Amino acid sequence: MWALLGLARLHLLLPPAGADPAAKYGLVRRHALSMLRCQVQPELAVRRQAAALPGGPDEAAAIAELEARAADLAQQAERLERRSTPRPTPPQYLAVGRPLCIVLPA
Repeated sequence: MWALLGLARLHLLLPPAGADPAAKYGLVRRHALSMLRCQVQPELAVRRQAAALPGGPDEAAAIAELEARAADLAQQAERLERRSTPRPTPPQYLAVGRPLCIVLPA
C-alpha cells in the first residue's frame, strides 16, 4: 500500500513525456527573435523606404513605435538568454527520464 502511494506521488511529480521544462526560456527567446526578424524588421525597412521617397508619407510615428518594439524584443531575448540553461546536444532529457518510465507504467 505504501509503495503504491509512493509510486503515485512520484508519478505526479514527473512531467509528461516529451516536455522539457528547462527548454521553456529558449523557446520563448526563439519566438521573440523570430518576431523581431520576420515581422518588425521588415516592416521597419518598408516604412523607412516609404518615408525616404520624395513626397512620401510621414512615417515618423510608426517608425518610432517599431524601433521601440524592436528594442523591447531584443531586450526580452537578451534577458531570456541569461535565464536559459546550457543544453546538451542532442538533448538528454528523454534518456534521463526513460528509466523512470520503465518503473512507472503510464
